[in-house]
Amino acid sequence: MFQKDGVRFFVVDCRPADQYNNGHLPTAFHLDANLMLQSNAELATAAQALFATHQQSIAAGTVAGGEHLCFMGSGREEEDQYVHMVIANFLQVSGMELIP
Repeated sequence: MFQKDGVRFFVVDCRPADQYNNGHLPTAFHLDANLMLQSNAELATAAQALFATHQQSIAAGTVAGGEHLCFMGSGREEEDQYVHMVIANFLQVSGMELIP
């Protein structure tokens, strides 16, 4: 059962598309971290979609509508270095603070 009290997270799954497609959390927003290297325009579009979806989820009170963004990677250092760059970019663009 969904509880409205307590800390809630909006999960951003930054794993490569093949890993995401093989299994993911049902409420996760997919943002392939490899976009950071492939296309700034696509990354910007994905970022706009992420922020819009996040705000809509909060406004609608959905299960995915946590106020806190939680970026997740694969746990593989060679892949997650791009996740770190994506997070740094989001912090810079949004003006949010990093809370370790």
